[in-house]
Amino acid sequence: MKKPGISLCMIVRDEAAHLPKFLDCAAGLWDELCVVDTGSNDNTIEILREQNAVIKQVEWQNDFAFHRNQSLDLAKMQWVVFLDPDELVGPDTVQEIRNLASDDNLQAGAATIIIRDRWPNGTVRDKRLLRVFRNEPQVRFRVPIHEEVTSSVTTMLQEKNLGLAHLQGIVEHVGYLRETAVEKDKKNRDCDILQKVLQKDPEDLYSWYRLLDVARYWNDSILLKTNAKKALEVLHRSPTTNLPSFIGDLLVLIANALFKDNPNEQLLLLERWRHRIPHHPALCAQLGIVNEALGNIESAKAYYLECLDSEQVTGDVALVTTTPTLGLARLSMMQNHMGLALQNVEAALAFNYKSIEAIYVGIGICGAAAANEGVEDFSRAYKEKYGETNELHAALGEYYFGKGDFAKSVPHFQISAGSPAAGRPALKLSQALFALGKYKDSKAVLNHIQNHYPEAKLALWIIEQIKDTKETLHQEELSNYVNELLQPWVSALPKISGS
Repeated sequence: MKKPGISLCMIVRDEAAHLPKFLDCAAGLWDELCVVDTGSNDNTIEILREQNAVIKQVEWQNDFAFHRNQSLDLAKMQWVVFLDPDELVGPDTVQEIRNLASDDNLQAGAATIIIRDRWPNGTVRDKRLLRVFRNEPQVRFRVPIHEEVTSSVTTMLQEKNLGLAHLQGIVEHVGYLRETAVEKDKKNRDCDILQKVLQKDPEDLYSWYRLLDVARYWNDSILLKTNAKKALEVLHRSPTTNLPSFIGDLLVLIANALFKDNPNEQLLLLERWRHRIPHHPALCAQLGIVNEALGNIESAKAYYLECLDSEQVTGDVALVTTTPTLGLARLSMMQNHMGLALQNVEAALAFNYKSIEAIYVGIGICGAAAANEGVEDFSRAYKEKYGETNELHAALGEYYFGKGDFAKSVPHFQISAGSPAAGRPALKLSQALFALGKYKDSKAVLNHIQNHYPEAKLALWIIEQIKDTKETLHQEELSNYVNELLQPWVSALPKISGS
């Protein structure tokens, strides 16, 4: 018999740096803290013991689902919440979950919460994920990496005639910030696990989807394109009915990987599958984007509106909010309906006021209408409504950088990059300083991020080659000089990859 209350279930290893803040944010959430430690060498265990956690120490098995299930085996409460130490819970979310677990009249057996990711390119992306469920023996995780519990929870809800609640609280996920992910070598870990799974079962479409998603996150075009071809072959062999929901997301990844610069081919592929997975938000959004690129304004508009009208609860919240709304804004700009375009930007910001893309589009509209004065007016109105955010400065930096006004972009990138400089704004800051001929300052920023962005190391090498020549060579001569240094290596790449 399970006890009333909440078991917070976790798997950890060497999380001493994250745990104090995590535990502080999650205070009051759990009645029982159940932790599987897979081999910590820092003081993770000591920190958890101070919280009276139930701890099981095991050897890592290269299988997240296996260890998640071990944590479930420790749970004695009626409800389970599972989180990671790099996911920070807000007080409103804590209260929402407590209310759910204590309301006997609420016929819910599980709940989703919003996980807010910050991508390396500065994008803030909200995902709605299943993280709360009743502690029933049939609920188990599956898949060794990017493990999922939805299928078994869905079965449990159907058997017990219970509903799925959708909570509004937000959890900030910091683990896939580029700096944190590089330190933990997450790319190689994830790829290794997924490739081993696919060796055992080459027809596992979910693992193909996750492998392509890892490649997209790390901007690894070779990994993405190579495996997209294989995934498409598997997809063609798959059943044509009762396809799982992630197939739409997989198709979009494949289309972007294989036909990034060929919207006509993308359109053929996506429309070929559309009737098999109708009204899928990811597929509709991409069809909107492709038709927009081809100038098919009415078709693009129809797909974007279908996204906004979607009643399907999607993991990627942006697909039914900011993405289609900004698509409609761009279509209005193409038709020179700037007032309507700005209304759509405002609607997108109402969904997510930290969307750099939405801010950037708004700046562009106002800049086109009234130059720098329009940009300042937009910035002023944004600050009055939402406050002064790093995302605003990142977008302003991108705008001025795109206009070639590097001097104006620098202070905005400095604010959004923080101190010490980090993330994509730091990379753009170093580029702006480089463009201004401030090689020493650019190098100082690059030194902070060189282990997180491969291009930063290349930039450091270029600076070393030209730092003593800027007074004697013009820009065109500098460009030719660098090209001459790089060309022998670039031209040799096909020979190396084919050997």
